Amino acid sequence: MAGDTFEKQVAWLLERDGCKILRGHGGANDQGADVIAETPHGLRVVLQCKHSTKLKNRVDPRYVHELNGTARPEHGEDIVGIVTNRAVSDAAERFAVRHAIHVIDRGVLQRWATYGVSWLLSEESTAAAM
Repeated sequence: MAGDTFEKQVAWLLERDGCKILRGHGGANDQGADVIAETPHGLRVVLQCKHSTKLKNRVDPRYVHELNGTARPEHGEDIVGIVTNRAVSDAAERFAVRHAIHVIDRGVLQRWATYGVSWLLSEESTAAAM
């Protein structure tokens, strides 16, 4: 699967969960946001997607750093995440936890896509209650 196809599939999952898609895939100068959506409760979701055919490769922390630097100030997100068909590096995971960035790795993605177990719906409930 090509990277843009992966991004479009992630957008489709958000749409399936009731989100309105504002951007369905990234491109040049996307400022770290491949998919931007709005939840049914009006929360803005910004996702960076990283797809690889080499499943042993881990997502480098630089992508999480970039996302952290742009998601809030440039895209006005309420919920931010990095989505991958593989794993993220330990350093990227630690950084994501410290900065409230969701890591949707292979396992989480598989449950979301296959069984409809959405990481987003529980996050939206928490954010909407605040």
